[in-house]
Amino acid sequence: MLRGKCPHGDKEVLYVCMYNMYFTCSIYCT
Repeated sequence: MLRGKCPHGDKEVLYVCMYNMYFTCSIYCT
């Protein structure tokens, strides 16, 4: 998991990457 900044503001963004049959990344702004 990588933590960065949300592009829409100063909120924290959380990147969740998983490898199953293919690599997928989901981005959550909290």
